[in-house]
Amino acid sequence: VKEGYNFAGWNVQQDGNGANYTTGQSYTMGGANITLYARWTLKQTYSVIYDANGADSGDVPVDTMKYEKNTIFTILDNTGNLTKSGYCFAGWSITRDGTGTSFNPGAKYIMGTANFTLYAKWVVGYSVTYVAAGATSGTVPVDHLLYPAGGQFKIPGNPGDLKKNDDVVGSWIYHPGQEDERFYEEGQTFYMKSANVTLYADWVPKTTDNVIYHGNWAEHGTVPVDTTEYNNGDTVTVRGKTGNLTRTNYVF
Repeated sequence: VKEGYNFAGWNVQQDGNGANYTTGQSYTMGGANITLYARWTLKQTYSVIYDANGADSGDVPVDTMKYEKNTIFTILDNTGNLTKSGYCFAGWSITRDGTGTSFNPGAKYIMGTANFTLYAKWVVGYSVTYVAAGATSGTVPVDHLLYPAGGQFKIPGNPGDLKKNDDVVGSWIYHPGQEDERFYEEGQTFYMKSANVTLYADWVPKTTDNVIYHGNWAEHGTVPVDTTEYNNGDTVTVRGKTGNLTRTNYVF
């Protein structure tokens, strides 16, 4: 074995300029010892090259490895955060126009007999805008990302504490009043359309709930009383045994 080389047989000269012999070939011995020198040929290796393909910012990933024919390698991710205004990164393609075979990051590929160039694949990106729809306080969610048609994102809820007097946001409405009207609640998945999307706050009356403690056969003491009215999603701290509840032969 010689690093970076393939064994190619034997030669009668060390510089390889003499007669060559391959494994299994016959040789007629003369009147002296013969020395055969291993012949070495440089291994042919190829590179994987990533092309930003019109990106406005960011850097292409760099694969410093050299691959021999039939070696399996892994397609790199968009590690340098390539971006292109109005577009979404959608993997890599073997053609600049994105119509050739495409690969997602992490895919495996077998090296051929030439350097392999992969072009960043760009698809049109669409935005999502949230509208307060008459809110009297709070702020709408803001999503700075773009999504390809068919891409998905999660409905954020009401992180800016939007309110309309005493009403609260119950969900977000897509195309209110139209045939394809649909209501989306927090955490639901929205699949991006082939156009920018606007979601409108859906207002519902504010509702509250109470936490009630029950003695559950306690013979003495009193249960704690929580007079707070809680909204959906509020965090409640459970009270302790403040009224010294007891039950014979039992421990709280």
